[in-house]
Amino acid sequence: MKKIFSDKNLRSLLILNFLFGGTEAAMYLRSTFLKANGATAEETGIIFAVSGIIGVAAPIIGGLLADKVFKRYQVFLITAALYGLFIFLTPVSGQLKIGMMVCSFLVIPMYEVFHPVALGLVDTASINASNAVKGSDYSLIRLWMSLGFLLFNVLMTPLINTLSITSCYIVLGMLCVVSCFFTGIVKRNSGQEAVPDRSNEKFANKNLRADIKKLFKNYYLISFLLLCVIVTVAQVNTGYLNYLLVENDLPVSSIGLISGLKVTGEIIIMLLFPVLRKKISLSGFQILSGFLFMLQLLLQQFAKTVPEIILFEMIGGLANGMIISSVAHYLRALAPVGLEATAILLRVAAKNLGNGILSIVEGNIIDRFGILTCYRFSMDLELVFVVLFVFTLLFGKYVLKQENVCPILIMPKKGQI
Repeated sequence: MKKIFSDKNLRSLLILNFLFGGTEAAMYLRSTFLKANGATAEETGIIFAVSGIIGVAAPIIGGLLADKVFKRYQVFLITAALYGLFIFLTPVSGQLKIGMMVCSFLVIPMYEVFHPVALGLVDTASINASNAVKGSDYSLIRLWMSLGFLLFNVLMTPLINTLSITSCYIVLGMLCVVSCFFTGIVKRNSGQEAVPDRSNEKFANKNLRADIKKLFKNYYLISFLLLCVIVTVAQVNTGYLNYLLVENDLPVSSIGLISGLKVTGEIIIMLLFPVLRKKISLSGFQILSGFLFMLQLLLQQFAKTVPEIILFEMIGGLANGMIISSVAHYLRALAPVGLEATAILLRVAAKNLGNGILSIVEGNIIDRFGILTCYRFSMDLELVFVVLFVFTLLFGKYVLKQENVCPILIMPKKGQI
């Protein structure tokens, strides 16, 4: 950590991660805002589904634009600014109605168009910067995004209680505006020397098609991305946390505090990641996180108080910390050279597709059978992810005879990750 603080470039990235982490609180306020505007669990599920469907194409297009057409910092500036604009518009749109359709139903899904692209480019810049400085680690930079998320989520509870949820959106929108002033940091750590030469458009298009083909012929990368659709279910349930609070007659206003303190689990793993990384392979982290998510979903079915919910959410935080610390490295290792940002944003697209499919299913489950049945459903799908993930690794190695730089082994061999 001392190495990071002593480097001016890395210090600036810490601030950007902190600010952008704060803006993510808007994603966790969605269900609370919608419920306050009269949306049922099924309607909330439909909105999350629309968000997911919209968010499938946006990260793919954004990744290709950032890698192959424009400069990454230009794409970051545009997407971060537009994400902030739609955060500002959310409380305003909640007061307007077009027939039976609340305008926020149209505004909130737009988060998924711009937020994941900007977030992916912050991650790409952080990875590039940490790799350039000996003794630093991406997880220690990404840690500051979790700290920002923690602080601003905790602040949301008193803001909602003393003022209104509208004040939360104003604060978070301002964070996006401030983040845009750090575009130069993304530029400095983009890993791009120049915008691709488009003077020969025919050649450029052919080259782009060849890169895309190379990306989708990568067995380990594509199989992992497909499984991300399934594993998304554990994160979907976080959006329905307010229904667990209502189930136990607990104050919904505590959702900000719970979501914020959950991040302490992420922070613990991120601080330990440089040490854990020496003992556990990148694929091993995906497996371990799956078991921790299953444990969280199991225990959450028996939670009756806010402290219990916080404790069990922190277990999910430990799992999420493993994913956050390792998955960008994992995708970067699997991706073809020059398509790292695209690979990272493809995972976002896969997660959004999972959100789109599962939000409808889970919204219906909650309305018909309750939140506890939804947790059981999610736990089963998490088990499916772990089993299929291990299977794809074994199938690739022993049937397809393809060597993977990220083996299933918990103890990575020399030269493996």
